[in-house]
Amino acid sequence: MARVRVGALVAVQACSWPCPSCPWRKDNARRYRYPNLREYLAGTVPGEPDFGKPVDGDPLSALGTMFACHRIPNDNAHLCAGWLAAHGAEHPIARLGIAWGLIDPAALTPRQRAVRRVRSVSR
Repeated sequence: MARVRVGALVAVQACSWPCPSCPWRKDNARRYRYPNLREYLAGTVPGEPDFGKPVDGDPLSALGTMFACHRIPNDNAHLCAGWLAAHGAEHPIARLGIAWGLIDPAALTPRQRAVRRVRSVSR
């Protein structure tokens, strides 16, 4: 799965719908297994142990990393629609992107019935 750090002030492309194998789709909870999902979640979901972990040379690392769709090539990365709907409202960069008009606020609420919140550690 790909992650994308948003550091430049440019409009952010987001998928319009969670893809068929999206880990945030409720109907995929038992169909797909992602062995490295917990690793990716740690830096992309506020409240997780590694969220905002300092990275040398990156002053924005405290704001976390955003989760890109794993089906779109990295050279044309789009934010994962499932991640954005499930966790975007609490993510600092997503919130700033919405406030600055770089991310469509509708991406946080549509189709919430279709997504589930995923955590990297058991609670």
